[in-house]
Amino acid sequence: MLSRRNDLGRTDSNNRSALQAFKNSLRLFARREMMFLFWTFLYTGIELSFFSGVYSAAVGFTEKLGPEAKRLVGLCGILVGVGEVFGGFTFGLLGSRTVKKGRDPIVLLGFLCHTVAFYLIFLNLPNSSPIGPTTDIAYIFPPCAGLAMLCAFLLGFGDACFNTQIYSILGGLFADDSAPSFALFRFTQSGAAAVSFFYSSSVPLGIQLGILEFFCLIGSFTFFIVEWEDARKKRDLAFESLIQSPAEEENEERHPEEELR
Repeated sequence: MLSRRNDLGRTDSNNRSALQAFKNSLRLFARREMMFLFWTFLYTGIELSFFSGVYSAAVGFTEKLGPEAKRLVGLCGILVGVGEVFGGFTFGLLGSRTVKKGRDPIVLLGFLCHTVAFYLIFLNLPNSSPIGPTTDIAYIFPPCAGLAMLCAFLLGFGDACFNTQIYSILGGLFADDSAPSFALFRFTQSGAAAVSFFYSSSVPLGIQLGILEFFCLIGSFTFFIVEWEDARKKRDLAFESLIQSPAEEENEERHPEEELR
């Protein structure tokens, strides 16, 4: 009986803690910074589904790439991974510098990498390539395998730019609510990826690239807003501390004089 009561007590405590965590997540989502970052989270989910499933399939379905088209599918995945590792390693080493000088230049670099990749993919692969095997051609004829591999690397590197700075800004802005903030990030990213996977096999490549570029622009801009506001608050705090320190020194100097009097 005692063990059963203890089990029921632990279950009730776990339920209350899970409910409290859910309430904390909702409260955190209502904050201005998180509502802006939501669009950045959304974009990372959409582009995750694109480079992890859609792009490599589109390369494999492009028969004009020749007999090596199917072999390029695996190479695409490898180069996306190389871009991810290279970006993560580089920005991991420069983490302290990016926090001091701002995270927005790295997100801007990710935006430019993805924009260039989307444009080159649009020129290189046919519009029907995500749907199934095709002999159609795009603007570059014949399609260039080397260009397709470059785009795979750019997709991975750009994703590393976004993700490393999202981790950094969440850890900086929501240090006291790190678990709920990362949970909201993962939930939004996974939901966007699931929706994107749902329509990716039936929507032409041009429309998918248009959706990606639209959310890339919105997500980057909203990230910039949060980063600039955080930098402004830090400057204001530093300025206030500079003003207060001379005043405190004057008070300390006057205090001994008053005691002597």
